[in-house]
Amino acid sequence: MAASAMILSLATDKSLILIDELGRGTSPEEGIGISHAIAEELIHRKVVDAFVLFATHYQDLSTTLSRYPSVINLHLAVQNNLRANGFKLKFQLLDGFSDTVPHYGLELARLADLPQDVLTEAKRVAERLSEMEAERREASRSTKIQTRRKAMLSLKTQLTQALDHSKLPDEALAAYLLTLQKEIVNVLTDTAEEPEDG
Repeated sequence: MAASAMILSLATDKSLILIDELGRGTSPEEGIGISHAIAEELIHRKVVDAFVLFATHYQDLSTTLSRYPSVINLHLAVQNNLRANGFKLKFQLLDGFSDTVPHYGLELARLADLPQDVLTEAKRVAERLSEMEAERREASRSTKIQTRRKAMLSLKTQLTQALDHSKLPDEALAAYLLTLQKEIVNVLTDTAEEPEDG
């Protein structure tokens, strides 16, 4: 982090900035957040002519930063070459996003000849963690849908009551309806579904 702070404070339009695996040692969410914020800061700085190479394993950054015209996404394609004395990885720099398979590390572990029982357990744990994350996302989605439905039903009830029973003067009724509008917009905004990864 100290190196990142130094880069941000000293970068000029003549700088060559190399950043590798920023956010390592943090949680994935924190690492992505820190990496995104620093990348965005470099994009927005007046160091327009600086060349920045930002290497990361956070694939989400490819999506979140791709809206900037100055950002070019590249990835390393890997070819595994098995040999009698082990394996050799050949890398090629390609345009666009990486389409690597999930749990790529498990494939590397297999190529490194880890014992089969270790590979089996590693795969079981990785798959279970992926399932738990998918369940968490679905539960979050279901909760959001339920909150939206409750808010809409409540709005319907309030509007029906205002229509059928309100004796408020026009200005007071308009203020009440504006309050309802703000409340429903807040609920719908807070529970908006995030775009799916893809």
